[in-house]
Amino acid sequence: MIPRLMSTQHPDNVYMPFFASSPVMRGEDEVMEVFYAFNVLGMDEQMWDFEGKEVDEFVVKKLFERYGHFFRRRRLGREFRLTPRVPNPSVEKAEAKLLLETLETIPPLSGLRPNILR
Repeated sequence: MIPRLMSTQHPDNVYMPFFASSPVMRGEDEVMEVFYAFNVLGMDEQMWDFEGKEVDEFVVKKLFERYGHFFRRRRLGREFRLTPRVPNPSVEKAEAKLLLETLETIPPLSGLRPNILR
């Protein structure tokens, strides 16, 4: 599957989305943003930004738990992509270990099928 439409996480220069719980986007809001991009906006791919901020490493688990009804019919990894954005360790040396930490989260998530989807 080659995605046709990709969105990134919320830009910093726009109004807060209606589903934000506070004036600053929080991790839970970002999980909702992924679902909104797939379900409402019709995106095929969402970039999950690990670069330069704290990020929720359990985004896939939370998507499955909260929106299992949606992901039972349309599979993450087949019909949708969640692509991590990570720092380039040769350019951003201060954040180089973030690349390894992000890659370490991928294998467990790729096989994740919470009880809600069985």
